[in-house]
Order: sequence, then structure tokens, then C-alpha cells
Amino acid sequence: MKEFIKSHFKSFKRFFRFSLSSFTAFLVDYAIFILLTVTVAERITFVNLTFANVAARIVSSTVNFNINRRLVFKSDKTLWKSAVGFYSLAALVLVGNSIVLNFLTHGLDINHYLAKILTEMLFFLFNFTIQNFFVFKKKK
Repeated sequence: MKEFIKSHFKSFKRFFRFSLSSFTAFLVDYAIFILLTVTVAERITFVNLTFANVAARIVSSTVNFNINRRLVFKSDKTLWKSAVGFYSLAALVLVGNSIVLNFLTHGLDINHYLAKILTEMLFFLFNFTIQNFFVFKKKK
């Protein structure tokens, strides 16, 4: 029973640290997204929105990778292996993220700032699961 509790507490701590890391990366992402949409926005087009989203995600993913590798998952994998896994996931999420963001903004006519928040929330648990069990999984 003691090992069960210890294991779950460890998992909770990791999830909590991941949440803080993700929130930090989100703040970076959202600030850049706002800055870019304000500077290009006479009208939020598919291209402008996608550009702002991609640029913001590139910067925030670098912040997120470094925090997650060192502080959240304390990865023992080589930098190269962790980076390949993380950025493969980031590329996949970026495509899905851009599709959902554009759909919410242009398809459902939701304000692009709110749509960005909803989109990020949608991908949060998916990101944690893949990073925890595949990208930064500890060697046995």
C-alpha cells in the first residue's frame, strides 16, 4: 500500500510540475500570439492566424522542452533522443492545433484569442500523456 501511495504521489507531482511548465510556455505562446495578431491584424485571415500560431508555438516549445526535460520529467535520455521525440510531438500538435484554431475562429466564428485558449486546453492532456510515457520515459 505504501508503494502504491508513493507511486501516485510521484505521478501527481510530475503532473503538477508539467502543468506549471505548460502554463509558463502558454504565457510565452499567448504573448507572442497576441503581439503578432495585433501587428498584422487589419483582418484575421487564415494565413495571419496560422503564421501567428506557428511562430508563437516555435518559441514556446523551446521554453517548454527545456523545462520539461530538466525539471518536470528529469529525463535520463540523451538530449538528441529527447529532442527528436519532443519536436516530433510538437510538430504533430502544431498541425492539429492550427486546424482546431482556424476551425474555431473561421468556422464557428469564435474570437481568435478565446479560440487560442480553448485549443491549448484541448491538447494539454494529450501532450502530458505522450511526453510522460514516450518522450521522456525513464529507462528501466
